[in-house]
Amino acid sequence: MKQIRFLLILPFLLSFANVEARAQCDPVNAISNCTVDELVGELGKRRRAQLAELKAMGEQKVAQASDNVVNTNRATPAPDPFAARLHASYQDFLVPWSFAINSVEESEDGRALIVRFNPFREPPFVGGLTVTASKPELDERVTAAIPEDSRDTEVKRLQDQINDLGDLTFSASVAAETVACTDDKKQCWGRNPKTYRNVLGQVALDLLPTELGSSKRADDAAKKIIDLARDIAPMINKEPAEVLNTKLSDIPSDQRQQIMDAAQGLVDADLADRDTYLKTLGDRGIEHLSALVDNQPQFSLTGSWRDRDKVAGPSEAAATLELQFGRHNLNSVKRGCSLGLSKCVADSLRAIQTGAQDITDKFVLSVSYKWTDRYELTADDVTVPGFTAINAPRIGELSAKLQWGQRLQQRVAGQQARFDINAEGFRMTENGVRTKNDWVGTATLTVPVASNMSIPISLKYGNRPDLVTDVRRHWGAHLGISYRLPWELKGQ
Repeated sequence: MKQIRFLLILPFLLSFANVEARAQCDPVNAISNCTVDELVGELGKRRRAQLAELKAMGEQKVAQASDNVVNTNRATPAPDPFAARLHASYQDFLVPWSFAINSVEESEDGRALIVRFNPFREPPFVGGLTVTASKPELDERVTAAIPEDSRDTEVKRLQDQINDLGDLTFSASVAAETVACTDDKKQCWGRNPKTYRNVLGQVALDLLPTELGSSKRADDAAKKIIDLARDIAPMINKEPAEVLNTKLSDIPSDQRQQIMDAAQGLVDADLADRDTYLKTLGDRGIEHLSALVDNQPQFSLTGSWRDRDKVAGPSEAAATLELQFGRHNLNSVKRGCSLGLSKCVADSLRAIQTGAQDITDKFVLSVSYKWTDRYELTADDVTVPGFTAINAPRIGELSAKLQWGQRLQQRVAGQQARFDINAEGFRMTENGVRTKNDWVGTATLTVPVASNMSIPISLKYGNRPDLVTDVRRHWGAHLGISYRLPWELKGQ
């Protein structure tokens, strides 16, 4: 009986992991295609959707009322018509490419049109391509180079000459991502919830106790279905548990309606008990599951190329590489796990909840390079008398940032001390000659002395003395006190 009861409430326990009933089950139009457990899951999903819709409608009305108050007697500027006009102008051109285009969006301010192409999702990488047409604007240096007495006229003339496609940005991104994280995968990449869906649902079941503490109403509703299953089993030559996976069309019509009514009763009862289940999961650390997924190693590479009309500015290219991971993640749980991934994750969540494991440390490395082409413009190029020639150098900009932090095992005043490292730098060249080179690193030890007070001790290094303020050498030190006001501790 417990096993059957467990199967009946399973759809509710898996609801937060977005596990849906099979598509062919439709309680409104094709109910005979549903099995008993599918019917329970689908009815519960529809009821939750109705509750969510009612909540959203209420929030929307509150927000609308607030907007009405805020915007009363205020002029609301209309969005720039550029994106809409460009969209309409090139609609016929975009149609033949519809097989490759994922979406065409206009920015909220109407100053850009974004075309997203279908992403590719071939493990172990996923990626996508985007083309953005921004409203082209005259470069400020061009405006400044026009004689003041003819500036307004010439600026308007040059601006009108710029083509609508005079400012295009092509960007592509690639990220490492495992399609499905299973027990046989040694290393899983990415933080897409779909990658870990098979783990997420099972972890919830492993966290829950055998006795779920259901209300009498829910137990009675489940018992009614179980009794019906026992009565129906001999009629269709199946075991009672197998009746739950039998299509309603295969159940005698007299008992079919009774099963449907009982399923609705179980849905209503279990929805009332859902808060109890969620509280139990919360007490056992289910909220830390998202942190474990967020700590998964993330590797991404993004590149872009910006092509502009000659009077709108120089061409630009940029690339960014980013690596993130937390020391304690699903991969670390997998290593040395012999019980199955979901059970090991459940054990880890319990340990995190009790403070035996720390998930707050994270390593972040980001490196970016931006290249701006040499920008040359003469009076002949713009046909403006008295124009001051522009000869801006080719610029290269390299920036990097490294962050890492971890709580230490040593405890002070009953709390763990913390150690953090932060390093960042910026290097710029003009026509290949270095013009700026700034690199700064900081190591901080935060020592708690009370529940709401800590002392941070920092050691800072800069490759130039002026980057480390208040000292005369490359090295500097800082000692301070951090105090949290009592009301800031509420709810913790």
